[in-house]
Amino acid sequence: ELRFTPTPEDAFDIAVPNLESPYRAMARTAVEACGITNIRVIRQAYRLVVRLLGVTGDMPLAIQARTVPSIVLISALANKAIKDGPTLEYVAGYGRGSTDFLKLFLEQKGDASKEKAEDSTPAAWKVLLSKLGINSSDEFEELVVAFVRDGRHDAKAIEAVIQGYRHNEKCTDSRSLAHEFFERFNWGVTDCDDDLVADAVKLIARVADLDAYTVTALGKQMADLPGGTKLEDDLIDGWLAHFATIVDKSEFGESPFQQPLNPKLKAAIDHARDARIHSVTVVDAIKYLLENDSWGHREEAAMRASTIDDFETAMRTLKGRDFKLFVLKSLDILEKNQMYEDRFGQAGMNFLEACRRIVRVEKENPFGRLLRTLFAESEVPMLLAEDG
Repeated sequence: ELRFTPTPEDAFDIAVPNLESPYRAMARTAVEACGITNIRVIRQAYRLVVRLLGVTGDMPLAIQARTVPSIVLISALANKAIKDGPTLEYVAGYGRGSTDFLKLFLEQKGDASKEKAEDSTPAAWKVLLSKLGINSSDEFEELVVAFVRDGRHDAKAIEAVIQGYRHNEKCTDSRSLAHEFFERFNWGVTDCDDDLVADAVKLIARVADLDAYTVTALGKQMADLPGGTKLEDDLIDGWLAHFATIVDKSEFGESPFQQPLNPKLKAAIDHARDARIHSVTVVDAIKYLLENDSWGHREEAAMRASTIDDFETAMRTLKGRDFKLFVLKSLDILEKNQMYEDRFGQAGMNFLEACRRIVRVEKENPFGRLLRTLFAESEVPMLLAEDG
């Protein structure tokens, strides 16, 4: 009796026979790393790659390496094609610290990939992701997981993330170098320290392309190298010098994944955020209203003087509970605009226009989705529309 037992490479060549197919080489490598031999599963994974990334195949290799392996892995896990593979939640939260935020996003119930998870070990999962070259996840993996698991196909949001990779190709390349450094530092136990130092110097020259949390992690590892104190100082000082040149610092906030932050970087970011908040008097007025359920002449004057820019700046700089209460109270003022208008003037409508601005810019991001949800559940659901 003859039995055909193809290797993953053989199965892929059968599933995707056209050698000119886009992303073929990257997808084939990912299928091999996952050990998939089911031709139907491979076809489905490859079709998803093409659907999400486009049919032209002209994407830079660095971005293909960032996206194709994740799509193949997530598709295979959704089809239960990897024995004792990681859960979808694990993949979406890999390398991002706390998974609390992801549990809310992914709504853990009904995870299609959660099968005999107790028999698997995180070490085995890490091996698989390392073979795929997946160093850490971000919103891209969240969106792909939501698509394959729940059918929530937010094509525009996925396209926005990919376009972000394209527009920041240099940053993507620098982040890849950073993750290569992490890998070499942790696992290259026989590598020469001089080689790691040389890699560290290259990263210091590209520090402006890296986020504060990656810089923090790099600094901790560089400190253990010969001359590490100076390397870490140069890295941190370089990032701070770059940060000082940024005019709009509103994008720098607290990570929802509870990642550690170097004290110097945290102080600089907190100072910039506090400076913006304290210059926006509408924040103080809303806080007073929340704490006292009343207001005085100072708060009334501040609300009347508040502008669209003031509300937008506050929403982009506040964080955590302060952000939540500010938005909810401002929405309450808008809902009761007729009652508040005599006292607060156009404050409610200015809050509305600020929300419209944010939704236009952040349309496919969590910020925009949050505002759309809040308005949909409010007493004024139609107002967020431009013609509302």
